[in-house]
Amino acid sequence: MERSLRLGDELGGHILSGHIIGTAEILKREEAGDGVDFLISIPEGCDQFVLEKGYIAVDGMSLTVGKCDEVGFFLHIIPETLRITSIGNKSEGDLVNIEIDSRTQAVVEAMMRMGVES
Repeated sequence: MERSLRLGDELGGHILSGHIIGTAEILKREEAGDGVDFLISIPEGCDQFVLEKGYIAVDGMSLTVGKCDEVGFFLHIIPETLRITSIGNKSEGDLVNIEIDSRTQAVVEAMMRMGVES
C-alpha cells in the first residue's frame, strides 16, 4: 500500500481514481532488449478512450500506451518500471485491471456529445 500524496510531493504519471472500468487479457508478452513489450486487449466499450501515447492504468500502474490496433494496445515497459512494479511478473493469459484516463474520457465524451467524429 502506497502512502497518500502530500502537498509538495512529486507527481509522476497521471492521476488515478481507482475506478476500474474492466479487466483485460495480456495477449502477448515479448522480451525487448532490457524491457518487455505487452499486447493487452481493450475492455468492451473502451476502445475510443485508449489512444496512442495516451495514459492508461494497468493494475494501478500509470503507463503510456504504445500503439493501438484492432486487437488491443501495446505497452513498452522499461527496465526501471519492471524493477519497481509487479508488471514484470505478468504472463500471456493473465488478467489485469484497467482504468482509463479520466481526462481523456471527458474530452472524448464531450466531443461525441458535440457530434465531432474522430
